[in-house]
Amino acid sequence: MKWKIQLAGDDFDLKELEKSFSNVSGFSIIKEKDGYYLSSADIDLCDTVEEVKNKALDILDVLNGAKALSLGGNKPITQGAIVKEK
Repeated sequence: MKWKIQLAGDDFDLKELEKSFSNVSGFSIIKEKDGYYLSSADIDLCDTVEEVKNKALDILDVLNGAKALSLGGNKPITQGAIVKEK
């Protein structure tokens, strides 16, 4: 099953993170016309929305740590809608 998680945060931060995390470290940040999304092979192994949410939170912890070190700022990246694709 394919899942993606909409990301919320500063547009500049998301744009820079998209460049840095384009399918490295097991996850990707992808720009689509309606915003930025997180995708991961680990998330795709999840069966329920609750599992996806928990896995996404683990990835966001890493992502926000990297953001704090490289970009600074105090507004964390958070998860929005969880989308299940077929």
